[in-house]
Formats: sequence, structure tokens, C-alpha cells
Amino acid sequence: MTHKDIKKAFYRGNPVDIMYRGNCLNAVEPGNVNTTLAGTTYDKYLNITVKNHADIYVGYDYTFNKSNYTLKGDCSSLFDKSLSSIKTITSFPDTTNITNMSNLFSSSKLMSVDLSNIGTTKNVTDMSKLFNSASKLTTLDLSCFNTRKVTNMRSMFSSCSGLTSLDLSNFNSGNVTDMGSMFSSCSGLTSLDLSNFNTGNVTDMSYMFWYCSGLTSLDLSNFNTGNVTDMGSMFSSCSGLTSLDLSNFNTGNVTNMSSMFSGCSNLENLKLSDNFDVSKIESTDIFNNCDKLTYIEGRMTGIRFDLRLYDLPSLNHDSIIMLLNGLAQAPYPYSSIIISYSQYNSLSQSDIEIATSKGWPFWKC
Repeated sequence: MTHKDIKKAFYRGNPVDIMYRGNCLNAVEPGNVNTTLAGTTYDKYLNITVKNHADIYVGYDYTFNKSNYTLKGDCSSLFDKSLSSIKTITSFPDTTNITNMSNLFSSSKLMSVDLSNIGTTKNVTDMSKLFNSASKLTTLDLSCFNTRKVTNMRSMFSSCSGLTSLDLSNFNSGNVTDMGSMFSSCSGLTSLDLSNFNTGNVTDMSYMFWYCSGLTSLDLSNFNTGNVTDMGSMFSSCSGLTSLDLSNFNTGNVTNMSSMFSGCSNLENLKLSDNFDVSKIESTDIFNNCDKLTYIEGRMTGIRFDLRLYDLPSLNHDSIIMLLNGLAQAPYPYSSIIISYSQYNSLSQSDIEIATSKGWPFWKC
């Protein structure tokens, strides 16, 4: 089909398929051919001549208002590269037939997006990196989103540093398996509502809240972590948190907790479950730079990695004893207790024997 043929088809009001990565756009817009198809560059992903993928680009006002388009199939990365100059979306096409929204708005320059007319997202299975690095967004209303089929939310809001609040109370996350880096680097967030999150099928929560430095509280009381295997850096650099309640966390299947609380520099109170199982963990840097951590409630069990009490200079006596009681039989000569002189001197002989009776040596520094 030539450019002239496309014009004729539009003037007759006939549908013309505009393809993106195989099956994304379908549009009929008679009389507006020069706006939508004025370019001369052919792209291998498209079956027509367009300008820089921008078959739905609207002039130079950086505004997208194309509700008469139908999106379908794989629409991943649509605004990432093709339409990356658009700053405002005032009307969005129906999304009923979309299955993949990964990277849809990733790295875009969007300052505002109205998704109230988006229709339904009930067929979407992949929302990974949906708003990744859309750092100019300050508000986001996702109350119309249907996420019941979504399995991947990895990095969904990663680096959305302009957002100050996010209400996901309507999200159905029952089928999601990957929430890794979901909110990582959302440094502007001060409020995050995850009260309805169903995390029963999630296996990866690594970096989930990494560098959410603006959060001063986080309610995870409804989290089911029974299937999670990776919690590496989950709360790393959450420097605004002063307390954190993980008393409902089931960590029996977790194999990675590397840097889980590293950089939580203002964390004072940490509440763990009565059986916070770390028997599969080899990490030694779980509490790096948690200088203010004073109280650890609950019971950590199965400790086999180097216990670096030296990293916790403010930890009170009862919390130290709790950790010593959580020691497994030492996998000598590979693990030890690294402790400051002042911490060691605060221990009684019976306290010390809790560890030495299991073969754990103390390294004082």
C-alpha cells in the first residue's frame, strides 16, 4: 500500500491498520491524514509510512488526545520511545484488548495523564515498568485499573520520584508473582496505601521499597510472604522510616535478604514475627548503616551468617540477647559474631555462653 493509497482509504472512511510491534493500533480518522501519516520514514515494526513511530502524535503541542484509536495486543514501550515528547494525555484510547502494558509510559516526559476513560485493563497480564522513570508525574489516579490478570508488576512505578502519594487500594494483585523494584526510587512518596494487596503468590520482593526515602510509615500488615524467596534490599535506603512492623512476615522460603534494611539510617524500632526464619540466608549485611536501630522485637531464628552486631551500635541488650538466642549451630569456621568492645563488655558470662556453646567465636573491634 502506498502513501496515496492510505490517503484514499482514509478519505473513504475505511479502516486502515496502523501497526506497532505487530498489533497495537487501529484507527480511522478521515480528513486528518496529513497529521497522522505525514512522515516519510519507514519502520520495520510498522506496515505503513510514518514519522518516528508517531502515527498518533498530535502536532507540536505535546498533547495526546486520541480516544478514537483502539489499542490492542502488545503495546509495550509505546510512549517510551515512539511518543516520548508528549507531556500531557487528556484522553486515552480504550484498552480492553491490551495484554501487555510493560514500559508503556516508561522514561516518558509525561507531566499529567488522565486515565479515567481508559476503559478496562482486565486482559492485561504484564504491567512491569509501566510508569518506570516517568519522573515528572506528580499525581496518578489508577482507580479504574483492573489488575486481576496481572502477573508481573516489576518496577511498575520505579523512579517515579515526582509522586508524593499513591493509592492502590483498588488493586487486585492475587495473581502477581513479581513485585521486585515496584516502588524503588520513589523518593518523593510520603503516603502509600497497600491495604488491599494480596501477595500470596509473590516470589520476588527484592528492592520493592528501595530508596523510598520520603516514607515515614509503611503498613504491610496484610502482606502474605509465604512464597517469597527474594527480599534483597527490600527496604534499603528507606531513611525516613523510624519504625517498621513485619510481625506477620513468613520468611521460611526466603533465600536472599542481602541489604534488606541497609541504609535505614533513622530506623529505631523493628518488629519481627515470632519465627523470623533466616536459616536459608547467607547475607551478612542485612543491617548495614542502621546506626539508630535500638529495639528488635520478635524472634529471629536459624542465624548461620556472620552476626555483625558492630553495625548496630545503638541496639539494646534485650535485642542483642534475642539475636544470640537465634543462632543456629555455627557453621565453623565460616561464621562469627563481630561485636564492638562496648557491646561485648555489656554481656554477662552466661550471655556469652549462649553463643559459644553453639561454636560461635566473638571478634571484638
